[in-house]
Amino acid sequence: MAKLFIAKTFGELYLKLLQNLLWDGAEVKINRTGQLTKELLGVTLHVEDARSNVLVHPARGLNYRFLVAEWLWIMAGREDVGSISYYNSKIAWYSDDGKTFAGAYGPRLELQFDYLIRTLKEDPSSRQAVATIWTPNPAVTRDTPCTLHLQLILRDGKLHGIFSMRSSDAWKGVCYDTFNFSQLLNHYAGELDAETGSMTLHLGSSHLYEEEWKLAETVVAKPEAIETLHSPQLNNHGTGRGMANLALWTRHEFQEDKENEPWLTYFKVLRSETSSLALTHLRRLHESSL
Repeated sequence: MAKLFIAKTFGELYLKLLQNLLWDGAEVKINRTGQLTKELLGVTLHVEDARSNVLVHPARGLNYRFLVAEWLWIMAGREDVGSISYYNSKIAWYSDDGKTFAGAYGPRLELQFDYLIRTLKEDPSSRQAVATIWTPNPAVTRDTPCTLHLQLILRDGKLHGIFSMRSSDAWKGVCYDTFNFSQLLNHYAGELDAETGSMTLHLGSSHLYEEEWKLAETVVAKPEAIETLHSPQLNNHGTGRGMANLALWTRHEFQEDKENEPWLTYFKVLRSETSSLALTHLRRLHESSL
Protein backbone atom coordinates (compact mmCIF):
# COMPACT_ATOMS: atom_id res chain seq x y z
CA MET A 1 0.00 0.00 0.00
CA ALA A 2 1.37 3.41 -0.98
CA LYS A 3 2.67 5.69 1.76
CA LEU A 4 3.11 9.47 1.80
CA PHE A 5 5.36 11.11 4.38
CA ILE A 6 5.63 14.90 4.63
CA ALA A 7 7.92 16.93 6.89
CA LYS A 8 9.73 20.26 7.01
CA THR A 9 13.18 18.71 7.49
CA PHE A 10 14.83 15.49 6.41
CA GLY A 11 15.40 14.43 10.02
CA GLU A 12 11.66 14.45 10.72
CA LEU A 13 11.05 12.60 7.48
CA TYR A 14 13.66 9.95 8.22
CA LEU A 15 12.13 9.18 11.59
CA LYS A 16 8.71 8.65 9.99
CA LEU A 17 10.21 6.36 7.35
CA LEU A 18 12.06 4.15 9.85
CA GLN A 19 9.03 3.92 12.14
CA ASN A 20 6.77 2.79 9.32
CA LEU A 21 9.27 0.29 7.94
CA LEU A 22 9.77 -1.28 11.37
CA TRP A 23 6.08 -1.34 12.28
CA ASP A 24 4.32 -1.85 8.94
CA GLY A 25 6.99 -3.15 6.56
CA ALA A 26 6.27 -6.50 4.89
CA GLU A 27 8.99 -9.13 5.31
CA VAL A 28 10.45 -9.96 1.89
CA LYS A 29 13.34 -12.33 1.18
CA ILE A 30 15.55 -11.25 -1.71
CA ASN A 31 16.15 -14.28 -3.95
CA ARG A 32 19.40 -12.98 -5.40
CA THR A 33 21.13 -12.60 -2.02
CA GLY A 34 18.97 -14.60 0.39
CA GLN A 35 18.68 -11.55 2.67
CA LEU A 36 15.51 -10.69 4.55
CA THR A 37 14.11 -7.17 4.38
CA LYS A 38 11.20 -5.13 5.68
CA GLU A 39 9.70 -3.34 2.70
CA LEU A 40 7.19 -0.63 1.84
CA LEU A 41 6.10 -0.18 -1.78
CA GLY A 42 5.20 3.07 -3.50
CA VAL A 43 6.64 5.38 -0.84
CA THR A 44 6.67 9.15 -1.36
CA LEU A 45 8.91 11.33 0.81
CA HIS A 46 8.31 15.08 0.67
CA VAL A 47 10.55 17.53 2.51
CA GLU A 48 9.36 21.13 2.42
CA ASP A 49 12.83 22.63 2.82
CA ALA A 50 15.21 20.66 0.59
CA ARG A 51 18.28 22.35 2.07
CA SER A 52 17.53 20.88 5.53
CA ASN A 53 19.47 17.87 4.35
CA VAL A 54 22.20 16.72 6.77
CA LEU A 55 21.01 14.12 9.27
CA VAL A 56 22.64 13.88 12.70
CA HIS A 57 21.82 11.18 15.26
CA PRO A 58 24.21 9.42 17.69
CA ALA A 59 22.90 6.01 16.62
CA ARG A 60 23.29 6.73 12.90
CA GLY A 61 26.97 7.28 12.25
CA LEU A 62 27.15 8.72 8.77
CA ASN A 63 30.41 9.18 6.90
CA TYR A 64 30.17 12.95 6.48
CA ARG A 65 33.31 13.15 4.34
CA PHE A 66 31.75 10.70 1.88
CA LEU A 67 28.39 12.50 2.13
CA VAL A 68 29.94 15.64 0.66
CA ALA A 69 32.38 13.82 -1.65
CA GLU A 70 29.69 11.77 -3.39
CA TRP A 71 27.61 14.87 -4.15
CA LEU A 72 30.64 16.72 -5.53
CA TRP A 73 31.65 13.63 -7.51
CA ILE A 74 28.20 13.50 -9.15
CA MET A 75 28.08 17.24 -9.74
CA ALA A 76 31.52 17.18 -11.35
CA GLY A 77 30.28 14.56 -13.83
CA ARG A 78 32.77 11.93 -12.70
CA GLU A 79 32.57 8.14 -12.99
CA ASP A 80 36.06 7.08 -11.87
CA VAL A 81 36.63 4.81 -8.88
CA GLY A 82 39.79 6.55 -7.67
CA SER A 83 38.40 9.96 -6.76
CA ILE A 84 35.44 8.63 -4.76
CA SER A 85 36.81 5.42 -3.22
CA TYR A 86 39.37 7.63 -1.46
CA TYR A 87 36.46 8.63 0.82
CA ASN A 88 34.76 5.21 0.99
CA SER A 89 36.85 2.19 0.00
CA LYS A 90 33.86 -0.19 0.11
CA ILE A 91 32.21 1.51 -2.85
CA ALA A 92 34.89 0.16 -5.21
CA TRP A 93 33.19 -3.27 -5.08
CA TYR A 94 30.41 -1.94 -7.33
CA SER A 95 32.82 -1.28 -10.20
CA ASP A 96 32.95 -4.03 -12.81
CA ASP A 97 36.48 -3.22 -13.94
CA GLY A 98 37.98 -1.46 -10.92
CA LYS A 99 38.28 1.79 -12.88
CA THR A 100 34.81 3.22 -13.52
CA PHE A 101 31.19 2.76 -12.40
CA ALA A 102 28.73 1.61 -15.05
CA GLY A 103 25.80 3.34 -13.34
CA ALA A 104 27.46 6.63 -12.34
CA TYR A 105 24.94 9.48 -12.28
CA GLY A 106 27.42 12.27 -12.99
CA PRO A 107 28.16 11.70 -16.70
CA ARG A 108 24.45 11.19 -17.43
CA LEU A 109 23.38 14.36 -15.65
CA GLU A 110 26.26 16.38 -17.10
CA LEU A 111 25.00 15.65 -20.62
CA GLN A 112 21.55 16.93 -19.67
CA PHE A 113 22.57 19.92 -17.50
CA ASP A 114 22.42 22.55 -20.26
CA TYR A 115 19.03 21.24 -21.37
CA LEU A 116 17.59 21.51 -17.85
CA ILE A 117 18.80 25.07 -17.30
CA ARG A 118 17.95 26.28 -20.83
CA THR A 119 14.45 24.81 -20.65
CA LEU A 120 13.59 26.70 -17.46
CA LYS A 121 15.28 29.93 -18.54
CA GLU A 122 13.30 29.96 -21.79
CA ASP A 123 10.03 28.99 -20.11
CA PRO A 124 9.98 29.20 -16.28
CA SER A 125 6.55 27.48 -16.27
CA SER A 126 7.84 24.45 -18.22
CA ARG A 127 7.09 20.93 -17.06
CA GLN A 128 9.70 19.51 -19.45
CA ALA A 129 12.87 19.99 -17.36
CA VAL A 130 13.44 16.26 -16.92
CA ALA A 131 16.73 14.33 -16.83
CA THR A 132 16.91 10.55 -17.19
CA ILE A 133 19.39 8.37 -15.32
CA TRP A 134 18.07 4.87 -16.02
CA THR A 135 19.47 3.06 -19.06
CA PRO A 136 16.92 1.16 -21.18
CA ASN A 137 17.71 -2.58 -21.34
CA PRO A 138 20.69 -2.27 -18.99
CA ALA A 139 23.54 -4.77 -19.26
CA VAL A 140 24.37 -7.05 -16.35
CA THR A 141 26.50 -5.06 -13.91
CA ARG A 142 27.23 -4.63 -10.22
CA ASP A 143 26.20 -0.99 -10.55
CA THR A 144 22.63 -0.82 -11.85
CA PRO A 145 21.35 2.70 -11.05
CA CYS A 146 18.79 2.96 -8.26
CA THR A 147 17.57 6.34 -9.54
CA LEU A 148 15.35 6.58 -12.61
CA HIS A 149 14.95 10.28 -13.31
CA LEU A 150 14.55 13.76 -11.89
CA GLN A 151 12.25 16.67 -12.72
CA LEU A 152 12.74 20.35 -11.94
CA ILE A 153 9.74 22.66 -11.54
CA LEU A 154 10.13 26.42 -11.04
CA ARG A 155 7.26 28.16 -9.26
CA ASP A 156 7.11 31.58 -7.58
CA GLY A 157 10.88 31.96 -7.56
CA LYS A 158 11.53 28.55 -5.98
CA LEU A 159 12.96 25.51 -7.71
CA HIS A 160 11.38 22.23 -6.62
CA GLY A 161 12.84 18.81 -7.35
CA ILE A 162 11.06 15.49 -7.92
CA PHE A 163 13.25 12.36 -7.93
CA SER A 164 12.17 8.81 -8.74
CA MET A 165 14.00 5.71 -7.51
CA ARG A 166 13.28 2.05 -8.25
CA SER A 167 14.96 0.96 -5.01
CA SER A 168 15.98 2.74 -1.81
CA ASP A 169 17.91 1.29 1.14
CA ALA A 170 16.55 3.09 4.21
CA TRP A 171 19.72 2.56 6.25
CA LYS A 172 22.71 2.62 3.90
CA GLY A 173 21.32 4.73 1.08
CA VAL A 174 18.59 7.27 1.66
CA CYS A 175 20.54 9.65 3.94
CA TYR A 176 23.23 9.99 1.28
CA ASP A 177 20.83 10.04 -1.68
CA THR A 178 18.73 12.78 -0.11
CA PHE A 179 21.79 14.96 0.41
CA ASN A 180 23.00 14.30 -3.14
CA PHE A 181 19.64 15.13 -4.70
CA SER A 182 18.98 18.19 -2.58
CA GLN A 183 22.42 19.62 -3.25
CA LEU A 184 22.02 19.05 -6.99
CA LEU A 185 18.69 20.87 -6.72
CA ASN A 186 20.44 23.58 -4.69
CA HIS A 187 23.05 23.94 -7.46
CA TYR A 188 20.44 24.08 -10.23
CA ALA A 189 18.49 26.71 -8.28
CA GLY A 190 21.60 28.88 -8.02
CA GLU A 191 22.11 28.66 -11.78
CA LEU A 192 18.54 29.91 -12.28
CA ASP A 193 18.71 32.73 -9.69
CA ALA A 194 16.00 30.91 -7.75
CA GLU A 195 15.64 29.74 -4.18
CA THR A 196 15.85 26.05 -3.40
CA GLY A 197 12.33 24.86 -2.64
CA SER A 198 10.92 21.46 -1.75
CA MET A 199 12.08 18.00 -2.70
CA THR A 200 9.97 14.91 -3.38
CA LEU A 201 11.27 11.35 -3.65
CA HIS A 202 9.16 8.58 -5.17
CA LEU A 203 10.51 5.19 -4.06
CA GLY A 204 9.32 2.03 -5.78
CA SER A 205 10.73 -0.09 -2.95
CA SER A 206 11.86 1.38 0.37
CA HIS A 207 13.48 -1.35 2.41
CA LEU A 208 15.47 -2.13 5.52
CA TYR A 209 17.72 -5.20 5.69
CA GLU A 210 17.41 -7.52 8.70
CA GLU A 211 20.94 -6.77 9.88
CA GLU A 212 19.89 -3.15 10.37
CA TRP A 213 16.54 -3.63 12.12
CA LYS A 214 18.01 -3.26 15.61
CA LEU A 215 20.10 -0.28 14.53
CA ALA A 216 16.99 1.42 13.16
CA GLU A 217 15.18 0.68 16.42
CA THR A 218 17.87 2.59 18.33
CA VAL A 219 17.20 5.67 16.19
CA VAL A 220 13.43 5.38 16.61
CA ALA A 221 13.83 4.91 20.37
CA LYS A 222 15.44 8.36 20.69
CA PRO A 223 13.58 10.68 18.33
CA GLU A 224 14.57 13.69 20.42
CA ALA A 225 18.21 13.08 19.41
CA ILE A 226 17.53 13.65 15.72
CA GLU A 227 19.00 16.87 14.37
CA THR A 228 18.95 18.27 10.85
CA LEU A 229 21.59 20.68 9.59
CA HIS A 230 20.82 23.23 6.90
CA SER A 231 23.05 23.73 3.84
CA PRO A 232 23.67 27.20 2.35
CA GLN A 233 22.25 28.28 -0.98
CA LEU A 234 24.68 27.76 -3.87
CA ASN A 235 24.91 30.76 -6.21
CA ASN A 236 28.11 30.15 -8.17
CA HIS A 237 26.77 30.79 -11.67
CA GLY A 238 28.52 28.60 -14.19
CA THR A 239 31.33 27.68 -11.79
CA GLY A 240 29.79 25.08 -9.49
CA ARG A 241 30.80 21.99 -11.44
CA GLY A 242 34.33 23.35 -11.87
CA MET A 243 34.64 24.09 -8.16
CA ALA A 244 33.44 20.58 -7.37
CA ASN A 245 36.15 19.12 -9.57
CA LEU A 246 38.81 21.31 -7.99
CA ALA A 247 37.87 20.30 -4.47
CA LEU A 248 37.43 16.61 -5.17
CA TRP A 249 40.04 15.66 -7.72
CA THR A 250 42.93 18.13 -7.76
CA ARG A 251 42.97 18.59 -3.96
CA HIS A 252 42.85 22.32 -4.74
CA GLU A 253 43.79 24.62 -1.88
CA PHE A 254 41.15 27.35 -1.70
CA GLN A 255 42.15 30.77 -0.41
CA GLU A 256 40.78 31.78 3.00
CA ASP A 257 38.37 34.21 1.40
CA LYS A 258 34.64 34.72 1.96
CA GLU A 259 34.18 34.75 -1.81
CA ASN A 260 35.19 31.10 -1.85
CA GLU A 261 32.50 30.08 0.61
CA PRO A 262 30.85 27.65 0.95
CA TRP A 263 33.41 25.82 -1.23
CA LEU A 264 36.21 26.51 1.23
CA THR A 265 34.28 24.78 4.00
CA TYR A 266 33.30 21.87 1.76
CA PHE A 267 36.99 21.53 0.99
CA LYS A 268 37.69 21.35 4.73
CA VAL A 269 35.02 18.67 5.10
CA LEU A 270 36.80 16.53 2.48
CA ARG A 271 40.19 17.06 4.12
CA SER A 272 38.96 16.29 7.64
CA GLU A 273 40.83 13.45 9.34
CA THR A 274 37.64 12.13 10.94
CA SER A 275 33.93 12.13 10.19
CA SER A 276 33.42 13.94 13.49
CA LEU A 277 35.59 16.85 12.34
CA ALA A 278 33.77 16.87 8.99
CA LEU A 279 30.49 17.22 10.88
CA THR A 280 31.93 20.19 12.78
CA HIS A 281 32.54 21.97 9.48
CA LEU A 282 29.01 21.14 8.27
CA ARG A 283 27.66 22.67 11.49
CA ARG A 284 29.46 25.89 10.61
CA LEU A 285 27.79 25.92 7.22
CA HIS A 286 24.47 25.31 8.97
CA GLU A 287 25.02 28.28 11.27
CA SER A 288 26.01 30.53 8.37
CA SER A 289 22.87 29.61 6.41
CA LEU A 290 20.40 30.56 9.16
